[in-house]
Amino acid sequence: MVTWRYGQTVNLVLLGTGFALFSSPNTNAVISATENQVAGAGSLVIVAISLFGGAWMNLKVAGGLFEAVGYALHFALAIGDMPSF
Repeated sequence: MVTWRYGQTVNLVLLGTGFALFSSPNTNAVISATENQVAGAGSLVIVAISLFGGAWMNLKVAGGLFEAVGYALHFALAIGDMPSF
């Protein structure tokens, strides 16, 4: 059975709304600042920044997971109750 979590839904709605409000004006500003002959370069900048941001967030999440595993192993070693795999 799936449990509906209203707090997560509200957070996702706020995140989507914030992204919608800031993404379109920023894209418009970058593309408007370039000449027609180099509009592709402006699009490249937008895509590159978006990919960099996504990669950075993935690294932060993975780092947090590895840190949590490290703490769990350290705690298990400290109390002498290491799980067997």
